[in-house]
Amino acid sequence: GGGGSGLAGYGLVEFPAAYLPSPGQARLPKGTKVRMSAQRRRKASEREKLRMRTLADALHTLRNYLPPIYSQRGQPLTKIQTLKYTIKYIGELTELLNSVK
Repeated sequence: GGGGSGLAGYGLVEFPAAYLPSPGQARLPKGTKVRMSAQRRRKASEREKLRMRTLADALHTLRNYLPPIYSQRGQPLTKIQTLKYTIKYIGELTELLNSVK
């Protein structure tokens, strides 16, 4: 097979940087209570909401790549099921590719 790890040929979109964790700020020792201003708290809440929405979107995109056999009676997969089935599916596709070489 050809070299390179480009997935572009498989129609997989480039993974947006928003799905990757951003480098965090320095952590305070455990148990340190810091009073956060209402505005900072609100900003942090907004960021967390956006992070969760981004994660949900990423998982939704991932579920769309999984064949219907993995979904359970029309129930949407949980986050962990989505990740486990994705790993399983990649393994199956890898085996398939290796068997036709």
